[in-house]
Amino acid sequence: MTSPDSVALERFMQGQVACWNAHGKAGFMALYRTVAADGASFVPFRGFA
Repeated sequence: MTSPDSVALERFMQGQVACWNAHGKAGFMALYRTVAADGASFVPFRGFA
């Protein structure tokens, strides 16, 4: 997978803010998977489980 371009990164950052503000954990994490070159796995941290 190639590195995301500036448009994709901007979409990612705006999506992260929107999901965070809406308390949308699933969407927040799904956005990481869209830009992670080799997939992504996460360990929940306190306050966001």
